[in-house]
Amino acid sequence: MSQPPATRPINRIVLLSLDSLYSGLALPLLAEHFQGRIVGICLSRRFGGKYGSLWTQIKRNYSRSGLDFLVYLSLQLFLFFPMSYVAGGINRLLGRRKRVYPLRQLARKYGIPVFSTREPNSDGIVQRIRSLKPDLIVSCYFDHVIRRQLIEIPTFGVLNIHSGILPDMKGPVPNIWAVIEGHERVGATVHYVDAETLDTGPVLKVSGFERNADESALSLDCRLLRLGARLAIEAIAEIENGNARAVVQDEKAGHYFSYPTRDDLRRFYQRGGRLYRVRDFVRQFFAG
Repeated sequence: MSQPPATRPINRIVLLSLDSLYSGLALPLLAEHFQGRIVGICLSRRFGGKYGSLWTQIKRNYSRSGLDFLVYLSLQLFLFFPMSYVAGGINRLLGRRKRVYPLRQLARKYGIPVFSTREPNSDGIVQRIRSLKPDLIVSCYFDHVIRRQLIEIPTFGVLNIHSGILPDMKGPVPNIWAVIEGHERVGATVHYVDAETLDTGPVLKVSGFERNADESALSLDCRLLRLGARLAIEAIAEIENGNARAVVQDEKAGHYFSYPTRDDLRRFYQRGGRLYRVRDFVRQFFAG
């Protein structure tokens, strides 16, 4: 009679993220499922430091990608904050569950220590994360390259939740590029971060479906980050029970796509793409 695989409990998880609509939708799934096991959340301080001030980033994004893209970013990075508090009050009055959490609010709800940084690879942050003795680090909508000194800390490595199908669509906005490049299939991927490169590590879980041509990029990103969180829960369970199977990515497959230029977005619109609808943004806070 064969013996079952040895269990390998993951009891201490550190999350790396950027406070945004997307992480505010996805990380509550992880916080609820892994109650008592998430020992820290490291938040990126997006403005200042190597990325420049808020005004510098506004000018850069407008110059490169135009007003529509700037609004798309603003909805997910700024306007989600006041909307989450307004929607939270409405949901309480209606007896509905809160769906989107600013991450400091999520940390308070579950008693998770939270700290922020402009450089997660600095000696101070590396030491702070090391002191938490994580079994696993999970990155979700994080905006920094994770360097070797962080990768080597957790016993079971670093996982990243990516809102695109790897290896085809690497980069920060894969679903905008899926439209530009004519891809009909979209999805989410959970993969290991095993080198100081972006979206290249072995894939643990991937799930895809046919793209709805009428769905905005913002709405699709919201769906896919939540899908990615659910895939991460499955992947962690498989790591624990010894059934995880990581598939090395083909280095020659796919491309890394950065933020789109104005010319790229013209192609996006010509193919029928839409970055956002206000109703898509609002319904994220109220949908079941």
